[in-house]
Amino acid sequence: MSGLARDDLIDIQRRLVDEVNDEIEGSLGTPPAGLERYRHSYLEILDGPFEEVAIGEVVDGIATAGIVYFGDYHTLRESQKAPVRILRRILRRGRKVILGTEVFAIPFQAHLDAYLSGDLPEEDLLKEAEYEKNWGFPWRNHRLLIEFARQEGLEVIALNSDPEVVKDHLRARDVIAAMRIIESREENPDALLAVAFGDLHVVPCHLPAEVERLAGSRKLPRQNQVVVYQNSESIYWRLAADRREQEVDAVDIGGDQFCLINSTPLMKVQSYLNWQLNQEELEESAGVEEEPRISSNVLTDQVMTLVSQICQFLKLPQEGYDDFTVYTSRDLNLLEKIKSRYRLTSQEIREFRQQIENQESFFLTRGNLIYLGNLSLDHAAEEATHYINTRLAGHVRNPPDRHFEFYYRTLKEMIGFFGSKVVNHKRFCNHRRHYEAILSDLHGRQLTGKRARLRQISRDVLRHLDAEEHWLEKNGRLPRLPSLVDSEFKVMVGVTHSLGYILGDHAHRAVMDGSIGREEILSLFREPFEGPDCPRRTYFTWLERLRNSG
Repeated sequence: MSGLARDDLIDIQRRLVDEVNDEIEGSLGTPPAGLERYRHSYLEILDGPFEEVAIGEVVDGIATAGIVYFGDYHTLRESQKAPVRILRRILRRGRKVILGTEVFAIPFQAHLDAYLSGDLPEEDLLKEAEYEKNWGFPWRNHRLLIEFARQEGLEVIALNSDPEVVKDHLRARDVIAAMRIIESREENPDALLAVAFGDLHVVPCHLPAEVERLAGSRKLPRQNQVVVYQNSESIYWRLAADRREQEVDAVDIGGDQFCLINSTPLMKVQSYLNWQLNQEELEESAGVEEEPRISSNVLTDQVMTLVSQICQFLKLPQEGYDDFTVYTSRDLNLLEKIKSRYRLTSQEIREFRQQIENQESFFLTRGNLIYLGNLSLDHAAEEATHYINTRLAGHVRNPPDRHFEFYYRTLKEMIGFFGSKVVNHKRFCNHRRHYEAILSDLHGRQLTGKRARLRQISRDVLRHLDAEEHWLEKNGRLPRLPSLVDSEFKVMVGVTHSLGYILGDHAHRAVMDGSIGREEILSLFREPFEGPDCPRRTYFTWLERLRNSG
């Protein structure tokens, strides 16, 4: 089979990365002073030539340095794991290591010292250092390095600036961090100072240059500095073009600079959106020792835990629910694999591609395949639920008509969202006001592509909700909305997704307050939907049942 499917998947992922980056940029407001200059310097270096190397060669390059900078993407957990993996190997060589961290501002050094010595509890450290206000990125991630230092008895120096003084001025933050770095080097000239700092800052012409400038002004010897970037998009796509992205863990880009490849560009940027949405993520690797791999069973084990949790809630036996396979965007050969392995129809391939393009996770009944387009816990729990539902009720492969397909999809989305709420009861669901706000915002605009589709989805969701309310008031014949169910396929999928989530949210609330029993939900999980109008009748039956339950 040709590499066309792989090339298509690479193109899709590159487009998605660009879209997510645009979304992130749009959410940040006014950019920090000098951001474009910093970004240009970063891209210029990482767009250059490179040579593939083993992790051991990176460790060798660091072992004799005075300072090593680890470029950090603050929301990506693998980005915080990688320095721990490397520094453990350095410690085994007998080298003294000091950790420098951007996580804490210099004025809170005393609190950090107290925590490391065991005199200050973790929650007090976060409170006293005003962690959420001054940093705010996932403590679960950044705790990895701090706890590693605590366990190894390493000194940790705070490097960040007082945010009230420096604000977002990037060079000023570098200058202040450099001053603290030079102080540490003067006090510990033989130690390796390992600095974890934002990936744009560690480009040699920024923070390392400020360190060298200050060292010169104090007549100190030239600092032996090494930079370790992580997960450059440019390097990853070039490796992917040669089918090397899964074989290469690190590259040498010259000038005592390396780049680690431990995640994909899509997973990296999605981690930022998940952080913004306060969504917990699954682990890409087990602990901090094991590098993430396609063949790793760590994601399967985590999904298995979610399956067990949902089965336990439904009072189902947990044995036997283990015949599924988990895939992620890490596998660029995925389309080639599943097309040949599961003999998918052209329609199934189109849906598969569409779900990937929409950054959706999904469950493919043929082969019990779970694809996680996003590593968020909510996505994983939803697909674990679809797997359980299919095991209990089977799957309708050939819907007899669009009405059947519309309500069948909606009920499957309802069930999936309900299961995800079992795992994460705080999961948010958009209701009527959300879609009204979208229409208000987009009213009168000339739109194309995704935004035009979003407007149509919002219109159709509101039309259906209006029909539901009318039926609930009159309680006559079930509504039929042919223009809605016969809409463009992508619009229909968006509408069923939205309506299913809304009903699933109401169902979870009703079960939790006791107005609906779990056995009723379990009966829905077991429903095979036999009969041409069964899904539509089931949908409106549940709608009425939930209204009567309050």
